[in-house]
Amino acid sequence: MSVFALIAACFSFDASNAQERFIYSSPLPQNEYGAVYARKFAEDVHVATNGAVEILVRQNGVLGLKGAETLGAVRDGLVHLADMQMNQQIGEESIFGIESMPCVARGFDDLRALQNLTRPLFEQAALRQNQKILFIYPMPRQNLFANTDVSEAPERLSGLRVRTIDRNGTDLFTELGAAPIQMPWAEVIPALSSGLLDGVSTSSTTAVSGAFWDFLDHATEMHWQMNSFMATVNLEAWNRIPARYRPIIEESAREIESQLWAAAREADETAKTFLADKGITFSPPGAALEQELAQACRAILTDQMPGLEPAASKILQQYLSASSSQ
Repeated sequence: MSVFALIAACFSFDASNAQERFIYSSPLPQNEYGAVYARKFAEDVHVATNGAVEILVRQNGVLGLKGAETLGAVRDGLVHLADMQMNQQIGEESIFGIESMPCVARGFDDLRALQNLTRPLFEQAALRQNQKILFIYPMPRQNLFANTDVSEAPERLSGLRVRTIDRNGTDLFTELGAAPIQMPWAEVIPALSSGLLDGVSTSSTTAVSGAFWDFLDHATEMHWQMNSFMATVNLEAWNRIPARYRPIIEESAREIESQLWAAAREADETAKTFLADKGITFSPPGAALEQELAQACRAILTDQMPGLEPAASKILQQYLSASSSQ
């Protein structure tokens, strides 16, 4: 069924007492923590509004939206609400890529500190795109999964065919001497099976989803990038909700955001433990790799900073100055 048909069905269905019904699209599999809490948000809203607002959650990408199309789909009302990876929306709003720049945020605490500064800019960008941010939550940290332990020998990165997901990863691993290959997730497991790839830069939770222990035996905890998802709602849909319910929904969103941050940390550690039990060895980067990583990140940031909006550049410089002084 198409997006349009689903929306039409949503508003023609009258078997409940709900006054407003909305479609919430998510690319995440149903067991991912982001998907679990999307459903919980929908349930919380339904209860808190006494059934006046019903959110129909459609997950696992069943509506057919591609990642980079999601911000525009919410803007144009193709879906009412959606989860989206923020750095995939940079074609519409470049500010959404700021936190995924190499080495800007290397952990959950870094990301929280950065978002304390960037959240107002995110909100403004969403409004420009005819939508409102409900909640933002992190994805786990990035590791390098491979059959080569580079933690104490960064020279082993030379020529290593590493799967990356975006320009940041491609630029970083190129700077480090590797041979990055940018490809969608659907192609990763076949590429590992065929020997096209030597490694993958991704999170531990994704490594569990891909059963990486069948192909790879080591993980270097480079933690070079953080990414976030956000859930937004189309402004026309939001304004259809009776005013008395909007603060209630906003409070539900704040509670879900807090729970999602805790869930992300837990998922990261749980996945790491699971992978270790499956035989994957985790190693922190040694001094030499950290030095090369820092040099590579500085080179990329120096190249990317001039392309940022003035407000984003100012905030990033403020954040980096504060981080370097700690």
